[in-house]
Amino acid sequence: MKKVLVTFVLGFAIAGGLFAALSYHFVLTDKELVVERKGKLGFAETFVDARGWGLMDYLKNPSVAAILAKHGIKGLAESSGSQADKAKDALEKLRKGMEETAEKIKGKPR
Repeated sequence: MKKVLVTFVLGFAIAGGLFAALSYHFVLTDKELVVERKGKLGFAETFVDARGWGLMDYLKNPSVAAILAKHGIKGLAESSGSQADKAKDALEKLRKGMEETAEKIKGKPR
């Protein structure tokens, strides 16, 4: 009887885990674990580790970004600002380098 009860409880736990995997998104962010009900059953995007994601990661995964936005997670806005600053700095360095190269080319006789 004990073996039957253990088997039943174990089977029930496995079935519950599979149902949760089919029915919910679990998104791990830097600050918390977000649980959101899926629109339709399926194993796609059941667990997503979004720790350390940048702007491009959010753009590649719009459904995950929508889940986090719905729950008010501000990581997307914070990371997009820092990514934009990095891109702006890189473009500024590139512009300065191109100007210096153009000046060197102008100064050399042919």
